Amino acid sequence: MQQDAALRVNRDGTQNVVNAAIEHRKPIVYVSTLNVLPVGAKDRPTDETTVGDGQIASTYVLSKRAAEQVVRDAIQRQGLQ
Repeated sequence: MQQDAALRVNRDGTQNVVNAAIEHRKPIVYVSTLNVLPVGAKDRPTDETTVGDGQIASTYVLSKRAAEQVVRDAIQRQGLQ
């Protein structure tokens, strides 16, 4: 139940914003959370290009990852800016 609510807010809410931006041909600035990135190290800091899945897969993290994927998909498939 808690995961469903988190997905509705984060993933589905992001999808609504993406849909509106595409419909009205407007760019968006999407700000996610550090929690979607893998855990880095002092000599290998993490950034948005780091491959991996080091964070704890909590309800929050999973819903934020799903929301970020919505944006990535819209950029690739629908030309979202």
